[in-house]
Formats: sequence, C-alpha cells, structure tokens
Amino acid sequence: FFRDYPYRDWLGDDYLKKFNDFIDDPEKYYNKQTPWYFRAKNYQAYDLGLDNDNEDQDYIDEVIEKLDKEIHLVMITELIDQSLLMLRQLLCMSIDDIIYLKLKIRKETDRQENIKDYKTDEIVAPKGISESAKDKIRDWNALDTAIYNHFYYKLIHRIEMEYGYADMDRDVAMFQERLKAVEEHCVDHYEGFLEKPWLSKLILKQPIDKICYRMSQGEVQAGDDIRHE
Repeated sequence: FFRDYPYRDWLGDDYLKKFNDFIDDPEKYYNKQTPWYFRAKNYQAYDLGLDNDNEDQDYIDEVIEKLDKEIHLVMITELIDQSLLMLRQLLCMSIDDIIYLKLKIRKETDRQENIKDYKTDEIVAPKGISESAKDKIRDWNALDTAIYNHFYYKLIHRIEMEYGYADMDRDVAMFQERLKAVEEHCVDHYEGFLEKPWLSKLILKQPIDKICYRMSQGEVQAGDDIRHE
C-alpha cells in the first residue's frame, strides 16, 4: 500500500523514492488526521476491528486469544494453495470447489518478497528490500506481525498434524496442474490497470465461459450478482 494513500500526503509527490525515509522514522510522519492514515500501521488489525495503535503485549496476547477462539482456520496468502486444501478437507469439499483464477497480479518487476519453504521455514529466494528495513517494518507493525506469526505457525502445525507434508505436497502439485489448465481454458491474456500500472488484470477468452466469468469476479461484483439471482 506504499504506492497509495496516505504516503503522498506525508512525503510529497516523490514519495515512492522515500520509503526508507518513512520506515526509518515513521512516527515523524504518522498523522491520524490524514485520510487513510490507518493503512500505514497495523492495517490488518484495523480491518479486523482492533485498535491498530495499541501494541501493548497484554493487548496483543488478548487479541490473539480472541481470534483463536473465533476463527477456525486462518489462511495465509503465500500458502494460499495449502490453505485452500486445508479448507477443502475441513469442509469436505471437492477440488472443483476451490479452483480459482488469479486477479490483480503484481508484476514480477514490482515484487519484493522472501519466498519460504513452509516445511523448514528457510528463506529459499531472498530479494527486495534489506533485512534491516524488514525488521523496522515488523517493529512498526508489531500487532500485525504478532498476529501473522501466530497463525502462520499454527497453519504449518495443522498441515503437519492433520494433513501430512507428503500428502500436502502431492495434492498441491495436483491442484496447481488443475489451476494451470483452468487458466489456459479461461484467460486470453493479462493487461495493466490504468490507475494501478503495477498490477495486471486478466482478460477472458471469447465467448466467455460462465464458470470463468464467475471466477474472474471481484468480491463486490460477485456479491451483487448473488443477491440479484
């Protein structure tokens, strides 16, 4: 979200060049009177209805305990296929129930991430921002970081105990082959968003298959269509 509000308001028009300026001293810029200010600190906690400015350890422990009781399965973005397979097992779903198309794909040139081996937790493809900057980001977002770490390792433990690493690896490989086949069936090409050029959107093949159309919908459009049926 650094490409979006509120950072331009705080750092000026050349804000994209000032990421390190912000993360080196975020308190200097953080202003709760700015529209969308909450994107800049513990945004995940804010979306969950929590106090995104409270990073007291007692509050963090209380939040994690509460979420643990209320949410049966927390899915992790970088382990989305493993998460979906866990969901399928818990709800007795079929593979067809969890097939998806990728929406709003980030361009490879804009990716800044570490890729983890979920079984060993080792970084297998480090790139992007420095480790010291990542540590500063985690410190500044201590509540989000604590929530993420708790549920990341909980998911790994559940995969090990309830699914098994070998079975998960086998099913992920099978699932990804299905996803590739569905993408080849549905997607004509990808093109950039005018308003967000760092993302690519899919363009469906013509004539549009109804199932492909369903999978290409965003959550708002899909909800509207369901309500109108």
